Amino acid sequence: MKLTGCEFATAKAHILGEPSCNQPTAKAAPQTGQAGTRATIETLAQAKKLPIEFLRSFGLENRSQGVCIPYRLADKSPARRHRIRAFLEHLRGEREKWCYWTPGPGEVEPYGLWRLAEARKAGFLMLAEGESDCWTLWFHGFPALGIPGADMAATLKGEHLAGIAKVFITQETDGSGVHFVQNMLARLKETGWAGESRILSLVPVKDPSELHCADPAKFKATFQSALDAAQDAAKWKAPKARTVWDDASFVSEEENDVPVDFLEEPVLARGSLTEISGPRGLGKSNYARWVAVKLARAGMRVLYLDRDNSPPKARQALRDWGGAGIVKCLAGEKAPPLLGNSADWKAFPVQNYDLVVLDSWDSTAEGTGEKDSRLPPIAISHILDIVHAENGPAVLVLMNTVKDGTHSRCSGVVEDRADAIFEVRDLTGVQFSGQAPWWEAMPIVGAKDWASRATRRKEREYYRMALVPSKFKLGGPEPSPFAVEIDFRTSPFSIRDITGEIDREGEESRQRKAAERAESV
Repeated sequence: MKLTGCEFATAKAHILGEPSCNQPTAKAAPQTGQAGTRATIETLAQAKKLPIEFLRSFGLENRSQGVCIPYRLADKSPARRHRIRAFLEHLRGEREKWCYWTPGPGEVEPYGLWRLAEARKAGFLMLAEGESDCWTLWFHGFPALGIPGADMAATLKGEHLAGIAKVFITQETDGSGVHFVQNMLARLKETGWAGESRILSLVPVKDPSELHCADPAKFKATFQSALDAAQDAAKWKAPKARTVWDDASFVSEEENDVPVDFLEEPVLARGSLTEISGPRGLGKSNYARWVAVKLARAGMRVLYLDRDNSPPKARQALRDWGGAGIVKCLAGEKAPPLLGNSADWKAFPVQNYDLVVLDSWDSTAEGTGEKDSRLPPIAISHILDIVHAENGPAVLVLMNTVKDGTHSRCSGVVEDRADAIFEVRDLTGVQFSGQAPWWEAMPIVGAKDWASRATRRKEREYYRMALVPSKFKLGGPEPSPFAVEIDFRTSPFSIRDITGEIDREGEESRQRKAAERAESV
């Protein structure tokens, strides 16, 4: 037997015939782990509210790949295959990265075969899905056997049930719960077992582990009540599968909609995507930095992704606005592109932020074009996953326009998926007559306006710009355009709303011209 290169625990297990999760031929653990909490005996014990030594009594050990969960046969000898628990939670449906089996020949066995004598003594057995429910049930003195998954009912053998008169099948509340019950009932029939089977539901909690975590002191009494109320399997019927169409309902006269949670009204709302679009150089980034710092000062958690600038330049820009120590920043190549490794975006810590800024779409979604219908939906999907997650943050995306200023430099699908779009216009040095609303008299925005815009801004230490809503689905009526002044004379830089000033300036101009006309007459 050659064990060269093994961990000490692996060699010991092979020599003594003990279960081992570190087989000499084992593959390395998946390394996409930024998405979840790495599993250790300590984190498992904390998550499941079970004593660490209790888990260690079943042979659990910390390994480089995760937690080793040894499987034993009925005679307590090691099974051929064991489970590695790499993370505490599922990684957005990617089960193979959450837990996996050690490689090699041999069948996968149910978990807990070496404890079946307890079930025979008690006269009944709980059939649960997975190991953690078994730990919980064993901790409270209930005999249990863990089936490794809803589709692994075939691991149960007739010999496992010998001498057991009654079986309880746990029906979890997630999507696989009904599937598990159906497969187990079919398997019991295949084995020829002739005992009594009952279906156990713990609604509203998902499973025994969750019931224990809710209140360990009350678990035993609550679980026993559920056992007493378990349904005869012969009378159990699988509920009709729920579809998306079941959510259709009549509109009530008084709808109790959840109010919009604005972070910065009317631009940013929690769980919404806002796009600010305009030609380069008008002040989009400075406005975004200002609002990021403003919200961070109010105690909100802000992440600024700036692929337009190098890390030193991006951090200095935030520093200029007072963002040191309160705004997190990823810049340059360190900010992941939307069409890069999708695992990076799947691993995004949604619950860690109230606002996420992407500066800008052009640099973050490199490789997409305004006429491209294939890649933009992929790129925007990562942002939408963040926005639409439970308690998702507000996301602000800065967009550059094409040269004539008529639309942003992205596919229409990106604008279609936004909840709000604000178009930026330059107001620096612009005088309004007051004869019409000021936003109807703004300068043109195309490339041919760059020269006149440069003249208006020359040697100025402050700029003015307008934000005009062109799409608004954040709730309530569409807001009016508003104007701000960006001031680089202050330390840190500052922004103030000048909408009222522009209105007054226009009115004063209108009245002055009216007086001049009257004098000329």
